Amino acid sequence: MNIANILNILIFAVPLFWLGVILVSWFKTRELDLKLIKRGVLIVIALFILQGAYLTIATYNAWKLDPMSRYLLPPHNTWYFASYAYFHFWRPEVVNLFVGTIWAGFLFLINKFSQERFFEKSDIYLAFFTAFVVGWPKFFAYLAIAFGLLTLKGIINAIILKDKSRLALTTSIALSALVVAGFGNLIMKLQFFDNLKL
Repeated sequence: MNIANILNILIFAVPLFWLGVILVSWFKTRELDLKLIKRGVLIVIALFILQGAYLTIATYNAWKLDPMSRYLLPPHNTWYFASYAYFHFWRPEVVNLFVGTIWAGFLFLINKFSQERFFEKSDIYLAFFTAFVVGWPKFFAYLAIAFGLLTLKGIINAIILKDKSRLALTTSIALSALVVAGFGNLIMKLQFFDNLKL
């Protein structure tokens, strides 16, 4: 097994494992461990950087040895390899980081203008992590499942349990992210995602 395959396995398994750890911790204490979430974000970003750097260097070395593609490298061609590496090895993670930031920013604004009636600030950190992990375009499936779970929970709380306390996003977004990250390949086969792929 080569390094690229090992990195692919780690990038698939580590976020799932970390989400599981966050959920177990939350079920035990009923509080989100922000240190755990921040460590998860750093570990996943580090894995993406490691993968991007490895693939960039490996491709550069392979092209350098090829009699044709070496002319696509500096000093013969200044920008071609940089743009190739960005679009093939770095762009998806940059977009995922952007998606996570936009989602967390959106929830932050809702929380601020609703005077924290809907969820807690710690949910915003988890929302960033989960959106970043599932990425584009699986983010849409993540949203659909998360809001479906949240709606179901709200109906059960209001009608059956008569509980009108604040709905925590924690379980909805964490479970949604676990499903989407775990079954991402099946989800991406849906026709809806054909025009959204990077």
